[in-house]
Amino acid sequence: MVACPYCMTPPRRAVDAGDAWRIYSCQECLEAYLVRPDKGGSRTTPARPPASLNDSIAAGSVMHGVIRVLDESIQHLPTVPDAPQRVLSAIHDPITTSADLAALINEDAVFSMRVLHTSNSVTFAGRQSITDLRRACARLGLRNLANVAHVVAQGHLYRSVNPAYAEIMEQFWQHAVATARLAEAFAGAVPGVPQNSIFLMALVHDIGKTVLLDAITNRYKGRAGRLKDSTPLLLQTLTKFAPYAGLRVVRHWSMGPEVCFATFYSALPAAAPDLFKPSAYLIALASAVADACGYGVAPDAALQAESLAAELAQQLGITNLGKVIASADDEIAPYLDLAKA
Repeated sequence: MVACPYCMTPPRRAVDAGDAWRIYSCQECLEAYLVRPDKGGSRTTPARPPASLNDSIAAGSVMHGVIRVLDESIQHLPTVPDAPQRVLSAIHDPITTSADLAALINEDAVFSMRVLHTSNSVTFAGRQSITDLRRACARLGLRNLANVAHVVAQGHLYRSVNPAYAEIMEQFWQHAVATARLAEAFAGAVPGVPQNSIFLMALVHDIGKTVLLDAITNRYKGRAGRLKDSTPLLLQTLTKFAPYAGLRVVRHWSMGPEVCFATFYSALPAAAPDLFKPSAYLIALASAVADACGYGVAPDAALQAESLAAELAQQLGITNLGKVIASADDEIAPYLDLAKA
């Protein structure tokens, strides 16, 4: 029987023997573990690094209490708007027309505004301004329209009920959008990356930070001490535990294995299983470049980006990212404009 290697709790859903690689967040101890094919069956191993939660968090500590209320924060995530979700479903239906998409988008005023705004932006605009949703959908194409839908669907998750942390949440959101756009721009140069889903994978790569921030500042009822008073310490803590929290969120959303692996391993791409290593490295690089361009809070981002580009060259043989990295600001700008529209 497949079970967590730490506490022997089985996953909520049965795992069939011979399944491809999967990554789980234990429902009991919250540790992350891998399920991998093995001689006609499956076996489990700890998903390391990073270090296990048990090795990183002392019993009775503030973070021990925070992790215990993490699921409460996940359950209180705002509901994803219906219109973007239905558009994303329709995009994958081969008989969907621009008129069908326009009718769905028109049901949501904010979504409609952003589609029109994007279709008339510098990146996509033609000779004439567009005011008709059907023409806007045709101009953007399905992939860009899906990206707009993802941005609209995810943006409201980056809000804090506590005004003291509103600026941090806004920085996280700008970083998520910038990383998503750069990952998509880099994807053509990295074999093995799922081109149609890399934008979403990168957009949610840091979602763990948002639920952790909510757990620390709103759900946890104990004394958080310096964790709330020191912004550098808070950001350091969010970064350290975001892979575990993010994995729990995307598992809660029933996202595919590639999203789960990217969310957990984008902070440490060298540790990812080989099948998911290209995506993890690509998102890590896009994240570092986004930070280096000023869209984030990470220190020494330029050095990190340089190091990751070197690792990509060494491990995957990718050496032609320089031109795309150099144009990062131009790639990011239209999507940040969309995020603020």
